[in-house]
Amino acid sequence: MIKRIFTSLFVLSFVLSLGACGDTWRGAKKDTKDNLKATEEAIDD
Repeated sequence: MIKRIFTSLFVLSFVLSLGACGDTWRGAKKDTKDNLKATEEAIDD
């Protein structure tokens, strides 16, 4: 019984951490895109 609870908690925390990593990756890609656009505009000026 206790082994099942610990396994369930481990799986739940693993899934939640994967979701957080996905959000971080999307945010990093957006920030990089925004910074690249700002740099291009600064070079053009």
